[in-house]
Amino acid sequence: MFLGQLSGQSFIYGDPTGLLGSWSTTYSPQAMISGERFSFKPTPNVEFGFSLTTLFAGQGVPFTPHTYLNSIVGSGNGFPGTPQDPGDRRSGFDLSYRLPFLRDWATFYADGFTDDQFTPVAYWDRSAWTGGLYFSHIPKIPKLDLRLEGVYTDVPAGGAIGYGFFYYNGRYVMGYTNQGNLIGSWIGRDGQGAQIWSNYWFTPKNRIQLNFRHQKVSQQFIPGGGSLTDIGIRGDLWLRDEISITSLVQYERWLFPVIQAGPVRNIMASVEIQFRPQKIYRPSLHHMTEVISAGGVN
Repeated sequence: MFLGQLSGQSFIYGDPTGLLGSWSTTYSPQAMISGERFSFKPTPNVEFGFSLTTLFAGQGVPFTPHTYLNSIVGSGNGFPGTPQDPGDRRSGFDLSYRLPFLRDWATFYADGFTDDQFTPVAYWDRSAWTGGLYFSHIPKIPKLDLRLEGVYTDVPAGGAIGYGFFYYNGRYVMGYTNQGNLIGSWIGRDGQGAQIWSNYWFTPKNRIQLNFRHQKVSQQFIPGGGSLTDIGIRGDLWLRDEISITSLVQYERWLFPVIQAGPVRNIMASVEIQFRPQKIYRPSLHHMTEVISAGGVN
């Protein structure tokens, strides 16, 4: 379980006040967010879980034990901005399964969430899903791992439930975000994407990584749609126990006609040097007293 407070949200809808806020300020108090998850492992090779997250309270509705419990177990659906409103709820389901005959090195996983439904399992066509395969090592190349992952929020139900609705709510107008950053899937609203990354481990700390990512946004959500593709290489090298160097080079291409007519390309490179001081021995006051008493200090 977790409980926290959002930040960076500028607009909120309340009853009977209507829309409140502006781009130059944030409303106060900010909405709360809670989350609960139960996981089960019936066999050594299968694990699955169910989760619930809720945005609730905020300006106009106080954060109290009642509103907190109502956000978790409330069965009603009051008008946005009233104490009877349980908030903006999303349920989730995740699964991890070690594949038959490949259990030592291959795992399938899936993670889905849905808006205002009790589970994405029952409403799979109205849910956002991520699915992937993880190979902890490749046969005959034991130091190489690989992950393949696909994701979509461009659901098959389409316009029947409203484009981009996973990150939109009638009360919390800025949706499922914190400081402008998406909570949940990295793909965002009404999108599809895939990513691949692989590490070659020279030692448990030293590695080189190759990564590729592609995402696109539906034309039904943004005029002309859009896409983003990037590919990169990263290296982590520990020179000593306390000093490491991380270097990264990434090429990116994006095209969103609503922002700019033609594609934009850029290359980014970075180098990070990290220093972690080793634990310094500091004698306790009791030990120093013993040494002084024994005449061991000049």
